[in-house]
Amino acid sequence: MAPHVVVIPFPAQGQINPLIRLSQKLASQGITITFVNTDFNHFKIIKARNAHPGTLESPCLNIRFVQVSDGLPLDFNRMAMPVEAFNALMTTMRASAEDLLYKLLTQSCEPPVSCIIGSSFLIWSFDVAKKFELPFIAFWSQAVSVQVIYRHLSMIIDNGDFPPKGMIDYIPGLPLMHPQDFPSDIQSGDPSNPMHQVVLQQLPALEEAAWIISNTVYELESQANDVIKEKSPLFGPIGPLMPSTYFEGEGKQQDFFIENSRSLSLQAESNCLPWLDSKPKSSVLYVSFGSFAQISRVQAQEIARGLMESEQVFSSLHYQDMFL
Repeated sequence: MAPHVVVIPFPAQGQINPLIRLSQKLASQGITITFVNTDFNHFKIIKARNAHPGTLESPCLNIRFVQVSDGLPLDFNRMAMPVEAFNALMTTMRASAEDLLYKLLTQSCEPPVSCIIGSSFLIWSFDVAKKFELPFIAFWSQAVSVQVIYRHLSMIIDNGDFPPKGMIDYIPGLPLMHPQDFPSDIQSGDPSNPMHQVVLQQLPALEEAAWIISNTVYELESQANDVIKEKSPLFGPIGPLMPSTYFEGEGKQQDFFIENSRSLSLQAESNCLPWLDSKPKSSVLYVSFGSFAQISRVQAQEIARGLMESEQVFSSLHYQDMFL
């Protein structure tokens, strides 16, 4: 009987995208996928698709999309109250995911669930897999170099570099590091930073995972990959998790999620490819702040002024409620 994998991404666009690509690759090998979204993200996806109707389901791959609650109303402003939103993901979403897995395991789901692939940011996903005696594969979404930094945080602290005060050249697998090269929570030197705590809590859980997979390319971070591989033999770079048509060229089988490129977008999109194709190669500056960043209008004006004064052609990605 074919395996059945439950995929649980952290509910942010940068985690959903690579994990749906991975799900597609697995499903193309005959593996059944149950892909878990929050109710809120499902609502945003459907809303974003109003101008581009279509189905979330693949017509040729066995990928099932299901929703769980994050415990907050759909109209709750998660961007304005990130602490409350994050706490809900760590508590209520866990309970909802547990309920979902219990139903899948007890209601004669076909085929039966084989394992869980989950974002390492959702620390509870390790415990849920253990509770149901399922193998857990941890998905590390950041650069492997970031994991190397956190695995050597005690070394950084022992050297008096928390926060970093100057150039650092002693972290295995990494080049000479400027203080600004470090994650923001390490730059601040604040051990009480919630994100800092979450990242640190991932590390012991990673050691219990059946596998650790990362959306990276060995050749881009070879030394950092070797460091992690030495500490965690069941670690593997599986990137880049991008649409297959980006690599196969014209005339190959079309990627369902390219044909339905907005299927899992949390924001309404427009097709900028014709505009990009009209520009010289490597001439467009891409500006993006991710899924959660919020900036003031003063900051936005400064960025816009800098872009205009650079006289560089640019494409800027922003979303509703991004500006304070």
